[in-house]
Amino acid sequence: MTRTIGFCALICAATIVIVLASYNPAAISDKNDFLHHFVNQELLGLLGIIMTITLASIASLHLEFNKIEEKFKRRGLTKSRHGVMQNAYCLIGLFFISVVIVVTKPIAAHTETTEAIFNGAALIVLLWNILILIEITQTAFAIQPIIED
Repeated sequence: MTRTIGFCALICAATIVIVLASYNPAAISDKNDFLHHFVNQELLGLLGIIMTITLASIASLHLEFNKIEEKFKRRGLTKSRHGVMQNAYCLIGLFFISVVIVVTKPIAAHTETTEAIFNGAALIVLLWNILILIEITQTAFAIQPIIED
């Protein structure tokens, strides 16, 4: 999966959230029991676990990139390293955004439509986390063994 496909998925998800919040807010508002009980500390817990495990995996990737570059005695993975670094900072930023969503929702969401917008935003953050997990996994599996003849 490419980043373009990921961004298209995020745009489609945002469009779906906007349409649902406009025309059928009950589908993703707090009338949906799952979302009512999920967009709170449960969301933060899930994203915290995802972030912790993924950041550990990113650190392992970074160390593996170092080993590969040391073996060949030259830098050559700058683009891959930059992409992994972007994903790490994006995960941290998304966790911060989810904290803002969870803290702001009880204060600002007084109508079904605003509840739907907050819940939809939380689902988009979760989707974005999943897309980052996919990209990190693809990067890890792209590292091939170095076999000398």
